[in-house]
Amino acid sequence: MQLDYNVIKRKIEKESCKIHHEKAVFKKSIKGFTIQTCCQEFEKIIGLKSEKIIAEETKKAVETSLKKMFK
Repeated sequence: MQLDYNVIKRKIEKESCKIHHEKAVFKKSIKGFTIQTCCQEFEKIIGLKSEKIIAEETKKAVETSLKKMFK
């Protein structure tokens, strides 16, 4: 099972801070990923949204894997 980090990155980076109007920056690494934000308030918001986005992408990846297994 492989997550599509490009989809996750696009969804996260389209979000912008309501206060500073800065966009979040998604960076993938060997250990996982980080999301850079301009302030702690935006970090909290992006943290919650990223959890939902990752859960959705994980669900899609699992469903795709299962479909391939049972073909």
